[in-house]
Amino acid sequence: MKKFIAVLIGCTIAFALCELILRLYNPFQSRIRGQEIILKSHLKKTIQIQPSIKGLSETIHYSTNELGFRGPAKPSQWDASKTIITVGGSTTECSLLDDDSTWPQQLYKLMHAKQSNVWINNAGIDGCSTFGHLILMRDYIVKLKPNYVVFMVGINDLAKQDFAQEDGFLLNRKESFFRSFIKRSEFITTLSNVYEALKSHKASVAHGSSPYDYQKNDFNLMDSIARTNNDIKLQTWLKAYQKRLEALIQICKRNHIQTVFITQAKFDDANAYSWQVMQAYNETLKTTCNQYQIPCIDLANQLPKKPEYFYDQIHFSNAGARQVAAILYPQLSQIIK
Repeated sequence: MKKFIAVLIGCTIAFALCELILRLYNPFQSRIRGQEIILKSHLKKTIQIQPSIKGLSETIHYSTNELGFRGPAKPSQWDASKTIITVGGSTTECSLLDDDSTWPQQLYKLMHAKQSNVWINNAGIDGCSTFGHLILMRDYIVKLKPNYVVFMVGINDLAKQDFAQEDGFLLNRKESFFRSFIKRSEFITTLSNVYEALKSHKASVAHGSSPYDYQKNDFNLMDSIARTNNDIKLQTWLKAYQKRLEALIQICKRNHIQTVFITQAKFDDANAYSWQVMQAYNETLKTTCNQYQIPCIDLANQLPKKPEYFYDQIHFSNAGARQVAAILYPQLSQIIK
């Protein structure tokens, strides 16, 4: 009993020390805390990519404005501006691209050159799925009431597949004592976010893997358990995905925000099973948009599958971001016009 008490006291002291240290300085900053998204305004950081990754700059400057988004400051004459916010996961945030190199910023440069009252901000959040987009819309974007929200969605819904816990954890405002405790604890929140990062790496949606790693994807192994489970549950997952898309559409309609969707591009063999699954999600998106008469830009089938456009299986390189903006610019300009 004395040993047990000693171990318990030691663990308590260690927990308290970890909590104190992480509150003073946390190198694993995250924008997810419990069921909330925390946006950090006026954030500035410099990222050194070592070893270097082909297609990326060695030094990256990442910053946010007063809204906590990447991009130019909020226009002083908001109502006189054409305001656009891009929402998505890491393929929208482009966290390993310099501020001026992300596709939302490249798109802003192209559109602003023709229409000086256009304003675009990047609200992408690494790892965010359509569940997270609903929270971001509800807690932040609907209060701003931009003219347009442009969603690039699909990859994080595909990677997680099972949202049973997120359904209550992220969307239900009623918190248990345990979840409330987790949200207040810097140490437990950090452990939770590190765990999610490890899951992302295992699912091959983490940054920096080779574009050709799709060949090692479990989906592309004929006898893999992942592929068998996917075959069984895919239609159920797609129906749930459609409901989340409809929820995004409805929250925009209620707040008089016009919606544009973009299908998810990915470096993959066109005949690979992993690409067929991604396309199933993209087709669900296009069908939903057609049903609700929402514009949908099919980037997945317009962006060439060239390795120079990706620095891993999913994320765009500097050249890829420029190409994405070049593809989106004429189509989005026509929609806004």
